[in-house]
Amino acid sequence: MTTAAESLVSPTPANMPRPQADRLIAVDMLRGVAVLGLMLVHIFVFSQPMDSVDPRHGLDFAGANAPFIWIQAVLGVGNFIFLFSMLFGASVLFFDGKHNEPGLKAGARLWYQRMFWLAVIGGAHAVFLFFGDILLSYALCGMLGLWWLRKMPARHLMWIGAGAYGLSLLGYLLMGLLMAFLETSEPEMMAEFRQMQIEGHAGSFLDGVRYRIVHVAQMMAMFPFVVFWGLAGTMLIGLSLAKQGVLTGERSTRFYLKLSGISFGIGLPLSIAAFAWLQAGDFASYRSAVWFTVSMLLSVPMALGYLGVVMLLARFSVFRPLQIALAAVGRMALTNYLMHSVIGAVIFHGWALGFYQQLEFPELAWILLGTWAANILFSLAWLHYFRFGPAEWLWRSLTYWARQPVRH
Repeated sequence: MTTAAESLVSPTPANMPRPQADRLIAVDMLRGVAVLGLMLVHIFVFSQPMDSVDPRHGLDFAGANAPFIWIQAVLGVGNFIFLFSMLFGASVLFFDGKHNEPGLKAGARLWYQRMFWLAVIGGAHAVFLFFGDILLSYALCGMLGLWWLRKMPARHLMWIGAGAYGLSLLGYLLMGLLMAFLETSEPEMMAEFRQMQIEGHAGSFLDGVRYRIVHVAQMMAMFPFVVFWGLAGTMLIGLSLAKQGVLTGERSTRFYLKLSGISFGIGLPLSIAAFAWLQAGDFASYRSAVWFTVSMLLSVPMALGYLGVVMLLARFSVFRPLQIALAAVGRMALTNYLMHSVIGAVIFHGWALGFYQQLEFPELAWILLGTWAANILFSLAWLHYFRFGPAEWLWRSLTYWARQPVRH
């Protein structure tokens, strides 16, 4: 059976966005949920130094901090990046629908141009705004075979993706245990690492650039061993689900009810139990390493649970305002992702307002909610006048090496 995702050949020119009525609104909504959910995790990283894989990030596990750390650990860690990565993997299928000519004349050439410019955008983002950038890694994964695997049967993609993701879990466990060992045996080294983060965020703009360059270099050194396998595996799983019509909202209501019920039925209680086990051990370093790996494993059912819920919301008109809001954020996912970093830099970096390590919850919760509101309102207002977001327009213009018309 040919799914809608596999037959996405637009009557519009290839370098133009699809008409609104022709878009997969459910996919836009899912992308919106993913990018908003990432901020739930990033609010901790923007505001506090990262302590290896400890979910507290240096915050006292008391008062208003405790429930928000619980929420982030159970509902956020790994879940939304898994969802976001699945959608990126599926994007190669949507792109292929517009550029399905054989050879390098259009499809592959344009895909690699698209990935090259995403790497440039991601690299600039990582150096000048946010050391936790994911775009550069996405671009590298997109260059390393994603285009050439898009024609494989869905079941093969699923097995390869699951195997690659499994390898990354082993890598995350070994990396976490190494960090735990260093915290115990080399406390001075870890204290120095923490101090570097503080100086990079609370210092001048150039201090931050120097720190982020070092961090990007470290991440690129880890990329072939851990990061690549996790992201590439997730992307292939997303591509497989798109080919099967699962990620594009083409299955029945009953299917998505079962998907969300079974996925959350497995993921939620196990995620709660894992964090309770970590808390019972007073967040010991070795427990944190095991907990983080388990959380990355449980991000699979949790992300599928979110997928099922969003696909259900997409098919009932009573949720129309929510559909419009989430789809608008999803259509401007790149812009909104970068907006998170701009907001985080202005509020927390030393060259701006300088609230790094100065705020806890519930203040951080208000910043989180304010960022979500800014994403939604800005996206709705912008798309009222323009075809796509400013970052999307830039990326598209660079990909086709021609200034794209932006107004409706």
